[in-house]
Amino acid sequence: MSWIYISLILLGMVALVLSLRPTYDICSRNKSLGWNILLFLIVLFILGYGGMLYFQLSQPATGLIYAVISCILCGGGMFVFVVSKLSHKSIIKLEEVADVERHNALHDSLTDLPNRKHILQRMTEYAESQTPFTLLSIDLNNFKQVNDALGHHYGDELLIAVSARFRELLPSNTFVSRMGGDEFALIVNTNEEKAYLHVVNLIHDTLKQPFQVMGYDINVYLSIGVSLFPNQATELDELLKQADIAMYESKKHRQKYVLYRDEFNAGGSEKLVISTGIKAALEREEFELHYQPIVNPDNSIYGAEALIRWPQADGSYISPNKFIGIAEQSVLIGEITAWVLNKSFLDLQEMKKGGFTGCLHINLSAQDLQNDAVYQLALQFSEKDPSCVDQLVFEITESAMMKDLYAGKKMMLKLSEIGFRFSIDDFGTGFSSLSLLRELPVNQIKIDRSFITNMSVGSVNHSIVKSTLFLAKSLNCSVVAEGVENQNVGQELSHLECDYMQGFHYSRAIPLTKFVDKFITA
Repeated sequence: MSWIYISLILLGMVALVLSLRPTYDICSRNKSLGWNILLFLIVLFILGYGGMLYFQLSQPATGLIYAVISCILCGGGMFVFVVSKLSHKSIIKLEEVADVERHNALHDSLTDLPNRKHILQRMTEYAESQTPFTLLSIDLNNFKQVNDALGHHYGDELLIAVSARFRELLPSNTFVSRMGGDEFALIVNTNEEKAYLHVVNLIHDTLKQPFQVMGYDINVYLSIGVSLFPNQATELDELLKQADIAMYESKKHRQKYVLYRDEFNAGGSEKLVISTGIKAALEREEFELHYQPIVNPDNSIYGAEALIRWPQADGSYISPNKFIGIAEQSVLIGEITAWVLNKSFLDLQEMKKGGFTGCLHINLSAQDLQNDAVYQLALQFSEKDPSCVDQLVFEITESAMMKDLYAGKKMMLKLSEIGFRFSIDDFGTGFSSLSLLRELPVNQIKIDRSFITNMSVGSVNHSIVKSTLFLAKSLNCSVVAEGVENQNVGQELSHLECDYMQGFHYSRAIPLTKFVDKFITA
């Protein structure tokens, strides 16, 4: 029977020996006093088991007491082995989870690039060690248009593809992160001009080839702002601000990159605040569309003009004259237009549910006439609701057309082929009114409010309005008179056989629900 006792003791001893490795690994990982004590005890147990084994081999003994001792020693060794293995496995699992959480805390969930927190940590390390570096603020100019024209899934795939190309091709002396949305930041570990210019050129070359995204070839265009540590700023917040300001200057002037200069801050802070606010407002859907009615001479509803509004937390509004002008200096105007187009189309569907059969006017900028995303959106609308081509009217200012008559005409012809109509806004304030009407597929003109406001009988303005109405009718264009603010002007326009009127006399621009209640379902 003694060989059974010896086997049990030996089995327990082997289990203890096998427990050493996982226990030692646990000790080396977390430096816990408890696990170090356990490791020491296991070694003592092994020595004790060895002594017991030696005693059993030298003086074989039998009996119930030895059987019980052998079973206890075997079970004890097996218990320690199981506990150490399970503990080791659990600790490894917890560490893996912790590693994932640490990674996620410092990396963007979509692209797996370092995130804002991570690059700020890296910048702090450089700053604390007084290591010079260059900060690049990078923005994908046409990302919003891709998102709106093709959908968010395509936008996400584009961001993933751009990030992958950054990781693959940027040199080891750089650290790139995604700051959020379509904005990236990059650190070059020196502030020497030759080094950061090499990186700027490499970034543009990297993104020169179109991206294959779910069957589409998408070209990406960048704006890059550059700021230098410690030459231009020693505070990281200021450095980030400078890089953003330079980036918006790059957008504004469509330059490859812009190095921050102090003069940008002269009057530029408000522009930066508004530009940054526009981007945030688009992401948070803070903008609103209000609708101003356009009426027939008998005051019945003909249609409405969609006018963007930007409400603030205090209940006030930032004037469109203020933020649209800033947006037009960059690619942000394209993002605003995409939002307006989508929202107008959705609101038109709501109006039609109430019985609306009139026209909805939407404003386009000079940049929009060169942006194929506008055409793609309009094409999508016509496919979703073919009847919308008879109701959506695009308004284009005379001055916008004159910025690039060829590109504008090309876009208008493409849209008119689908069936959309055009109205020339602020007619009479430009320089080539007659040539516009001859060369473009224009269906309507809107006489500028400056001629309507002081249109007393016998005045120069009255003569201009009368002549414009005659000219428009001879060219088969309908006419909208803007800026009608009192009944007398409205009556005189009716007497002159003006087709439609618009102005505060009839209503200010109001939110969709109020417009529907007041002018459609009333």
